Amino acid sequence: MQRVLVLSFLSALVVLTWGFVSPVSADLEAGLLAHFGFEGDGDVLMDVTGNGNDGEIGSAERSDDGYQGGKCLRFADPDRRASIAGGGLLVTNAFTVAVWVNLETFDANGENRLIYKDGQYNFDLLNGGGRLEIRAEGGWHGTAPAPPLSLDEWHLVVATLDGQVSTHYIDGEVVGGNSGIPGPIQQTESSILLGNIGPKSFVGCMDNLRIYNRALSADEVSTLLLGSDGEAVSPEGSLVTTWATIKQGR
Repeated sequence: MQRVLVLSFLSALVVLTWGFVSPVSADLEAGLLAHFGFEGDGDVLMDVTGNGNDGEIGSAERSDDGYQGGKCLRFADPDRRASIAGGGLLVTNAFTVAVWVNLETFDANGENRLIYKDGQYNFDLLNGGGRLEIRAEGGWHGTAPAPPLSLDEWHLVVATLDGQVSTHYIDGEVVGGNSGIPGPIQQTESSILLGNIGPKSFVGCMDNLRIYNRALSADEVSTLLLGSDGEAVSPEGSLVTTWATIKQGR
């Protein structure tokens, strides 16, 4: 009788666990235009969504020191650059850029540019912290610079635009914003440049770059931070599986 009750409880808990986790994970695929894990070899940066928004490694390089293992894209000095074809990544009044970064050094007086789409937006680590700028109605409209990141550690940096409001997150926390973006951002099919756009660009590694055509919510940003890049938590190693293993062993 006790065994039946335990198994019934575990079954119910598994259902509840997956029922809670899976919808959040599925939401993180909605509106996802491109996702780059920077795995593999060669010159092509594969968009793993299958949308075909592939990039070119350019003068950047792959490193085996990626976030949570695997590979990442490394910019060994401010002159390194990679690129992504921008025709399939046009956005209007809502988007998100999310990327894990490991800053090796930064120029305290430079922009430390991460991502730049000419005529639409740029996302940098200004003064080692960060800033999102939107191009709308002929001008650039930016968030205030964020506090500097610690060096040689992975951080999740996220920038969102939702209508006239832009928001900048570091490690799940809001660190800046601008509620005065004047209308839809300018339209251009220019390529997205990663790294060097001038002499004061990002030096370090980036991993798991995601680009959306919608603004992620604060809860979704937290899921990217805590949920292993937004994937549903595997039952292997979870409390449910661990408990079931213990009970089976007994």
